[in-house]
Amino acid sequence: MADIRKKGKIPLGPNLPPQDAELMEVLKSDEKWNVYDLDDGSQIRMRATVIEIWRIVNAYDGDGNPAYVIKSQNITSVTAPDNLKRVMK
Repeated sequence: MADIRKKGKIPLGPNLPPQDAELMEVLKSDEKWNVYDLDDGSQIRMRATVIEIWRIVNAYDGDGNPAYVIKSQNITSVTAPDNLKRVMK
């Protein structure tokens, strides 16, 4: 089967040249919320939603695993007790 992955150049930092990379296809995803209960009674919920995952060609971490660049967006939700809320007019 032919390799049909999208290829491109990905910047790794402000003073580094862009590196060859391949866009990966996500076969399965399980994006759960991280929940933080605060001492003021508020609850913060947060999760990262992945937009793209790129594997850097011929780049590996200290354990020999392939290096990836993950483009993501954080989604947050705040639930606060009534005494902390500002009255909206």
